[in-house]
Amino acid sequence: MERQKVGLTCITTEKPQYTDSFSAQLTSMLYTTGFWPIPFLSDIQDVDFFVKETGITAMFLIGGNADQLPAILGYGNDPITDEYRNKIELERKIIQYCLDNNIPLFGFCSGAYLIADHFGSTFIAKPNYGKALRHDAVVYGEKREVLHGFTDAVKTSSFPVSLSTSTLSDELIPFAFSEPSIVEAFHHRDKKAVGVVWHIEHDRKNKERETKVFKKIIRQHLL
Repeated sequence: MERQKVGLTCITTEKPQYTDSFSAQLTSMLYTTGFWPIPFLSDIQDVDFFVKETGITAMFLIGGNADQLPAILGYGNDPITDEYRNKIELERKIIQYCLDNNIPLFGFCSGAYLIADHFGSTFIAKPNYGKALRHDAVVYGEKREVLHGFTDAVKTSSFPVSLSTSTLSDELIPFAFSEPSIVEAFHHRDKKAVGVVWHIEHDRKNKERETKVFKKIIRQHLL
C-alpha cells in the first residue's frame, strides 16, 4: 500500500502531564487508514518549510488541554502556559496555510474548535460540564446513523463550551450531532477542512467500527 504522508501536531514540553501528545490509538488509526503520520513539533513554527521538506498531503490537528482552550477562545480566565500558546499559535498558522494552499485539514477535538473559531463560529456554555454523565450517541445525517456510542465516556465532554447549529459559521456544514442542536462534526462548504469534536480513536472496544467511521469521514468530506 502506498501511504500518504500527513502532518500531526504535537506539543513540545518538559512537562509530561500534557494530554495532547498524540496517542498510539490515533497513530494506529491513521496508519490503518493509509497514512504515514509525521509529527510537527510546536516549538518549530516554520509551516512552509515543514510542508515542503516532508511532502505531506494533509494536516491533522490533535486535541488536548481542555482546561486551557476555552481561555484561548475567549470563554474563561484560566492561566495559559507558554507551551500551550506555542501549540495554538502553530495550529492557527497551519489552518491558514492549509486553506491558502488547498491542503486537506482535519481537526480532532480542540483542533476542530480552532477550525470553527477561524471561520467565525461562536460557542455556547455547556451546563452539564464536569458531571459524571454519559455522552449521547453521535449520529450522522438525516437517517441518524450512529457514528459513535460513547460507550466508555463518563463526562459530557472535556470542554465547558459546545458548538451548536445556531452558532456554527455559515461556511461550515454540520454532519454529526449528539443532540438535535449540538454539533459534533462539520466540514467546510468549499474547502477541504473537517472538524470532529469527539476523539474517534478512543473507543478501544469498538476499534474496527470507529476506524470504518473515520475512513468514511475522510472519504466523504476530506480527500
